[in-house]
Amino acid sequence: MTLLRNVTFGMLLAAALTTSAQAAEFKAESGVFAWLSVGTVYALEEGHILWIGEFSGTSLDNGAGTFLDHAGVQCPGYLDILASAGTAKGAGSCIWTLTSGDKVFASWQCEGGAPMSGKACDGPLTVTGGTGKMAGIAGSWNFHAYTVAFHPDGKGSGYSDLDEVTYTLP
Repeated sequence: MTLLRNVTFGMLLAAALTTSAQAAEFKAESGVFAWLSVGTVYALEEGHILWIGEFSGTSLDNGAGTFLDHAGVQCPGYLDILASAGTAKGAGSCIWTLTSGDKVFASWQCEGGAPMSGKACDGPLTVTGGTGKMAGIAGSWNFHAYTVAFHPDGKGSGYSDLDEVTYTLP
């Protein structure tokens, strides 16, 4: 009887631990991050520009109700622009600040069209961590960044389409 009770208790404990250790997966088919860019432009050589700064704004997840919806975003990074070829590549990090104050951190990289070329700078974004209720978050998705306008004060406006957004929380 004691053996049966110990085996039953062990099975229940294992089931409880397995259930609590499973991660919850979240998905959004698409979203958008509308941003304003602020930074410094360095002329390296004829037709070659290096921009270092940040993209900041708000993200929306098109109704999926993920952490991306209505979060403040800052993405420091760089763009290496070959204006003569109409191409660019870049990389950096992003910080989403949720209304709760929790944060989500990610790294990004892109390659493709130069700003104002009409072509996107495409790439992956990889979630690297989070704070508070977002601690232990993991995930990735693709983005397509477009610069829409440059302003007289040197800032730029644009947006990034997000697709295949998938992340898990422990």
